[in-house]
Amino acid sequence: MAKTFAANTAPSGSKFKFGVEVPVGTVHALKLDAENGNTAWRDAIETEIKQINQFQTFRLPRASDDLSEYQRIPYHFVFDVKFDGRRKARLVAGGNVTDPLKEDIYSGVTGLESVRLAFLLAAQNDLQVCAADIGNAFLNGRTREKIVIKLKREFGPELAGKDVIIDRSLYGLRSSAARFHEHLSTRLKTMGFLPSKADPDLWMKDCGDHYEYITRWVDDVLVYGKDPMAVLQELRRDYVLKGVGIPEYYLGGDLVELDNSWKSTGIKTALSAKTYIRNVVEKYEKLFNETFKSQKSPMNHLYHPELDETPFLDQKGVSIFRGLVGSANWMITLGRFDVQYATGANARFSAFP
Repeated sequence: MAKTFAANTAPSGSKFKFGVEVPVGTVHALKLDAENGNTAWRDAIETEIKQINQFQTFRLPRASDDLSEYQRIPYHFVFDVKFDGRRKARLVAGGNVTDPLKEDIYSGVTGLESVRLAFLLAAQNDLQVCAADIGNAFLNGRTREKIVIKLKREFGPELAGKDVIIDRSLYGLRSSAARFHEHLSTRLKTMGFLPSKADPDLWMKDCGDHYEYITRWVDDVLVYGKDPMAVLQELRRDYVLKGVGIPEYYLGGDLVELDNSWKSTGIKTALSAKTYIRNVVEKYEKLFNETFKSQKSPMNHLYHPELDETPFLDQKGVSIFRGLVGSANWMITLGRFDVQYATGANARFSAFP
């Protein structure tokens, strides 16, 4: 039992995303910086800590706080690579060790089908579309969980080693996603929007001669309306909005406004995975140190992965293989159904490729 537990909890080797090695911890992140001759991961960590402090996420215990009622948990940094190569560090609480909550912790997102439908409705009703990203979204809500953590040296000599109470809905807590979902839902209702019956995260507002819509995917929102910037300005009263403007890229997919030759046929907007595919290919070409050849078919009709007798991959190879399958799966979600069979055929072997 001890060996099984160790195998399931120990770091599983290197992880790659878009061909970039992703750190498994802070020490590993700084080591990668040294190897790469830059401070990309260190800068990401410092940016996250600065935002955490700006939102006053933690507070020192008061005399009235009975710390015996609070659960003490660890925290760590989770690292990620964005589609454009940006490094991201996220401070995450170890909410997995807290007691299960009795309250609802569910938080939904808009289905991609609803996003496509909203673009169709926008085209039919001459609505404009604007996008925005809510910065450090979860920290807008306040947690009802009683949690205390001890800060480490990355928070500076004044706070290092001190116990602090988590006041905001920090990422990693069981209820944080639900608290932000409630916070944004309440705000949308005060603005006159109501959730649709088909998709509770597709919001609608009756404006008399037309409807306006908002779709949300956690902290990414799209506004469809006659004056979408006015809606975003109202949201800006409560949230820090980033990336505000006409959407060109959403959830990994391109949003392309077509020219008149298409509009004359009734087609106004195209959704594609072109940029996502280009970014993924460039990263993996760099990782494999080769240029991929263009293919006429998604999969060689003579290839049968179940008959493959080449040696099994090591742990690093397994991680790269899973990254490839994951990237291809998202391409399918974005509409490239032609690679679905090839991806599924290889995905069957993700456990031991």
